[in-house]
Amino acid sequence: MSADPVLLVAWHTGALMEGDLASALMCDANDIRVLLDVLDGEAGRGASPLPFSLPPRARVGAAISYALHDRAGLSLASAADVVAKSMKICDSILATLDFFPSAKRLFTERAGKRDWRDERDPLVLFAPHASEELPVPAIDEYIDVIDGRRIVWRKPRRDAYELACELHRLSDATMRQNTPELQQELLAILGRLREPADHTAEWIGIVDDRGFRPRPDRFADFTPFLRRGVELSGDASRFTEACRTRISVNVSLAARSMKRRLLGLPVNDPLELSAPRQRSEEPMPCT
Repeated sequence: MSADPVLLVAWHTGALMEGDLASALMCDANDIRVLLDVLDGEAGRGASPLPFSLPPRARVGAAISYALHDRAGLSLASAADVVAKSMKICDSILATLDFFPSAKRLFTERAGKRDWRDERDPLVLFAPHASEELPVPAIDEYIDVIDGRRIVWRKPRRDAYELACELHRLSDATMRQNTPELQQELLAILGRLREPADHTAEWIGIVDDRGFRPRPDRFADFTPFLRRGVELSGDASRFTEACRTRISVNVSLAARSMKRRLLGLPVNDPLELSAPRQRSEEPMPCT
């Protein structure tokens, strides 16, 4: 990792100021308080001059929640409620956002803590030059807001962490012995990062006036995402429901951009020169 070690320590320990999070998410401090009241009860207790001590899930959850609010139009509280009741999504994104090689990952999970010095960046997500907010199809996960209320989680069918491990292995191998065979294998893996991904998807619940109502058996399995709707699976039946609109939010990209800003790395919108950024994306018709 090429970031400032002091900022890396702050990221991994969660020792972040309210203003740090607000700047990283490009929002108001009041928005941060609303999100953390739902995501992390101990941190979300009004304004404080002291740093938070946010666990990884809460940090990533704040980025996902604000993206759902900013781009899909959910209220801050409802967006945070979706994430708070679906922390498996945060865990899935963290596997590549904070990448630790498999051997180190097993050791640190057993020990209950990670050493920031063991983090690696095989996907080159946090290099200074990788400043544009661009999707990485092979690893990026999405939350789709369908008809303003149904929530669907989409992710690549291929395991993103395994892909990162393979890329890390090949990068290390080419540094020790840069053979044409290894170079060819490495280039093939790098090419896969930008290829359109085959996604699995799961309907995880509904947002209404009472907040997020999760599907009781969410995360039990995944079902294919259909062009005209979402195939839902249950204990007794499987059915397809057509939808009118769908807003897809790249929650992996939202988390990456937040982390880059907190590490003092530049983040640039590749479209900002050609079109002004809108606060919310227009709903996409389901056709």
